[in-house]
Amino acid sequence: DTLLIWDRNDNPPNDRFALLWNGYQETECHFSLLKKINEDPEKFREDYLKLIYDYGELIVDGKRIIEHLELQPEYSLYWMSLLSEKSLIKSKTVQNCVRLISIKYYLNLFNPKSVSFFSSNSSVSKAIEQLCINENITYKYFPHKNKKQYTTSDFYKKTPYFIQGPIFLFNHIIKRWPLRNINIPKWFSGKSSIFIFSYFFNLNQKACSSGYFYSRQWESFPGVLENSGKKINWIHHYLSTANEPDISIAKLWLNKINKKQNLKSAHIFLDSFLSIKLIIKTIRDWIRTYYKMIQIQKPLLKAIYNHPNAWLWSILEDDWYSSVYGKVLMSNILWFHLIDKAISNLPKQHLGLFLCENMNWEYAFIYLWRKHGHGRLIAVPHSTINYWDLRFFDQPQIWKARDPLRKPLPDLIAVNGNLSWNSYKNANQPMDRMVKVEALRYLHLEKYKSNAIIREFKKPIQLLVLGDIVYNTTNSMLKILDSAYEHLNDAYQLIFKPHPANPIKLDNYSSLKISVTNDKLDLLLQKFDGVICSIYTSASIEALSTGLPVITFLDNHDLNYSPLCGVNDACFVSSGEEFVQALKNQYQNTIPINEGNYYWTNPDLPRWKKLLEFD
Repeated sequence: DTLLIWDRNDNPPNDRFALLWNGYQETECHFSLLKKINEDPEKFREDYLKLIYDYGELIVDGKRIIEHLELQPEYSLYWMSLLSEKSLIKSKTVQNCVRLISIKYYLNLFNPKSVSFFSSNSSVSKAIEQLCINENITYKYFPHKNKKQYTTSDFYKKTPYFIQGPIFLFNHIIKRWPLRNINIPKWFSGKSSIFIFSYFFNLNQKACSSGYFYSRQWESFPGVLENSGKKINWIHHYLSTANEPDISIAKLWLNKINKKQNLKSAHIFLDSFLSIKLIIKTIRDWIRTYYKMIQIQKPLLKAIYNHPNAWLWSILEDDWYSSVYGKVLMSNILWFHLIDKAISNLPKQHLGLFLCENMNWEYAFIYLWRKHGHGRLIAVPHSTINYWDLRFFDQPQIWKARDPLRKPLPDLIAVNGNLSWNSYKNANQPMDRMVKVEALRYLHLEKYKSNAIIREFKKPIQLLVLGDIVYNTTNSMLKILDSAYEHLNDAYQLIFKPHPANPIKLDNYSSLKISVTNDKLDLLLQKFDGVICSIYTSASIEALSTGLPVITFLDNHDLNYSPLCGVNDACFVSSGEEFVQALKNQYQNTIPINEGNYYWTNPDLPRWKKLLEFD
């Protein structure tokens, strides 16, 4: 009669039927939502993509939401909003909505008379309450408070949206203003020039400090272009992370690179185009958009409440308000004007490439690239396309749209392997817009494509633990390893490689005997007997391709975002007990090397050369 939905750190009563909001562990009467979603994920993914499409098409005062957010003729800021971006890193909206959509499915399946929700999440409670009202089910909410240490970021999120936007802009200007002191290089033009938009990130520091640009996201590809007579115009996003150069060093490197490589490439930071005039233009458009959206707020809410998915609004509203009033709106308008200034500065380019992660700035870039009359544009995802990374997937209507405010999309998407190709295909994306290319970051894996090699394990077995870009996910994995370490004895030795954008203090894991390395991954994989990783890293595919056994830790608070989701025989664990059992299963005596057919890795780049039409 009563269904419990349990979102607490302790366990629900053993004699009560419950859906667990977090965790993958189940009992006879406690069922994991995350596990059930992963058993039949397709309908939940499709429902969420349709939900986001429907909100953009919602009619308010005779216009679609997309039209209300028109910044310039034929360009809508909706495509840069958090809702449209669907980023798993920037927001919890995707996984909260997918869980709630699955709860609706189970309410229809079990047909309980009442639902009791145990959680500290009032936004989720509002959604479940509204769903229960729609389904004529009695609802009770049992809130509890989690002990939390509040950070500056938490207080910032509590400030009004109209204050968050200016704070973001002020902070960005203070940090990035010094990047203006870099001279705009002499751009290349003509059919021999190629434009690349990328990140000043994951660099070979020795090469860059000597005046030679080398990014591990592109590896040897720029050199191949240059040796074929191409000249490259680069614009870089500067990323401030613990393992990347600070602004003063980044400026020094870029000036050196431009002097040494001035006959082959030209480099500039996007923020080098900052100016007083551009800042005034950004503030003007932010104020204009802010007041435009304030004026339609009441009819907008009325339209939302009349929509069949109105019960999910409490989950979507914070992302929405930030995107049309606050920090996200300000940042999106700033990106737009910076990119506009940068791209208008270029001579006509016949071909452009950009590192594709389907981030908000990319849609402004695609629109402005075409507005300023440049040529063919190719998106280059540098890693694997994961099943639940919904940034890469859209409703078919978006791909087929012909109206002036349609979503800006590249001419082609360069897909780097079977795994990503099948991800696009299984998500019903238009395969005529996809083109097969070699995986630039993973060309070194070509030498492992042999079934003849057999791994032999000698004790202690060396295990490489890979950190993740998301702190909480890495922390969760290390905590489970910490709790299970006493069961490993001396048979295993652990070495930790942190993510370059997320250094971790290992002092917090008192039982875990583990050392740290920052060596390159491709060198490390040759020295180890296996890899332990979390769900976000594509390094799991790289490890499998070298023939190493891989154990992936599921985050008990997240969907299975692993690139191995859906791969046969992939090993996933969510507890210390499962981890110890997985070790026993994987290291009996010997293991044949994996086929490694995840990426296309021919180092001669025949696919790229055909695509770019050069020998």
